[in-house]
Amino acid sequence: MEQRWRNGGNDTDRMQILFQAAFVLYTSATCLQTTMYTRYAALFRIFSYMRYLAFALLTVLILFDIRKDLRKAKSLRGRAGFSYCKYSLLFVLAGIAASVVSFKTGDRTPLFAAAFLFAGKRKYLENTFRIAFAVLGGCIALAVFGSMTGVIPDLLIKREDIPIRHSLGFTYPSVCTAYFFFLLLLYLWIYEDTVCQKDLLWIQAVNVLLYILTDTRIVFLLGSAVLLAAFFFCCKGAGKRWTRRVRKAGRIGGLLYKMGTVLYDYFVVILFFIYALWCRRDQLSGGNSILDRILSGRLGLTVSAVKKYGIHLFAEKIAWVGFGGTEDTDALLGAYNFVDCSYAYILLSYGVVLFLLVMIYLVFLQKYIRKRESVWRCLLMLVILSYCLLEPRLLEIQANCFLLLGAPVLRVRRKGKGMEYHG
Repeated sequence: MEQRWRNGGNDTDRMQILFQAAFVLYTSATCLQTTMYTRYAALFRIFSYMRYLAFALLTVLILFDIRKDLRKAKSLRGRAGFSYCKYSLLFVLAGIAASVVSFKTGDRTPLFAAAFLFAGKRKYLENTFRIAFAVLGGCIALAVFGSMTGVIPDLLIKREDIPIRHSLGFTYPSVCTAYFFFLLLLYLWIYEDTVCQKDLLWIQAVNVLLYILTDTRIVFLLGSAVLLAAFFFCCKGAGKRWTRRVRKAGRIGGLLYKMGTVLYDYFVVILFFIYALWCRRDQLSGGNSILDRILSGRLGLTVSAVKKYGIHLFAEKIAWVGFGGTEDTDALLGAYNFVDCSYAYILLSYGVVLFLLVMIYLVFLQKYIRKRESVWRCLLMLVILSYCLLEPRLLEIQANCFLLLGAPVLRVRRKGKGMEYHG
């Protein structure tokens, strides 16, 4: 390893080690910052320093890539040169927008998400996903163990005036279940070809146990649905059979496939449009719709936030008030204004510009995944985008590292009639 590090011809190996080091530092520190370990001032400072170090490593990687790209750009001509300039411009605009938003709002999440995307490459991702699985699982275990042994408190949150929702060492019950849900998706992504029925049963048992302890319905229902789908797609091979049948269906199958690809690529746009219509309908019904009650008031909170804070072109610093970090939720009930929908949260907090950049990126991400990944992995991405409609986890790399899958899209140039990815 030392010899490989010293060898100037192995820049890729060195950059991969730096990227993975930054990823471990950031994800572990940010994940632990959402636990009650932050009650210890020394640990809180250590977590902050870990994030600073991660950003420094990412900056080194980005500067190194810029130097290499500038050398390549000199040899590009015609359409290839135009394509390079177009994507480079989008690259720069996204970086500026994320930086401005982060410093104006005080929320560094967009800045870190942009830094990981700009520094990431396709060849890093498979190992990175395995690292993410280990880090996320370790942080969950550390928080749960700390709450069980009394090192950190296990906050009990009320459900209908009864304190029955365990936070399991995290600042709120839904934080723990959100991490578990992404851990589940990581497992099904990594071990797509080797997952068996026994594994799915064990995971469902943990899912049921978490539901009993945290009383978080969304993760329980979505997790159960994903595990059921995994049983048919992975264990029974239904995904491959379905794909073969569509391809053999002639013109009708071809037409359905083309319609399906369009719907898949623009799924996130359609999803947010439907959510906006739901919010409008909830507003017309006086905030008492059946769907809003099923979603625990999420539609009403979004409508209230839009009325109170408005939608701005650029970032707007909003004092969001949630229930995290305390058992006395009654004291915060009157001031509670947090918007759980990731897309609405980005639009309200980060502004229209960054919101549009995120939506454009997600469309490119969907196209990229559809062309390169299996049917099962494509379905997992739909689950992730749907889940982020109900939880604010879209840009949180410590949980949703799937966002990094589109990093090669930022290194694309035209080659002949097709596109060549340089990530």
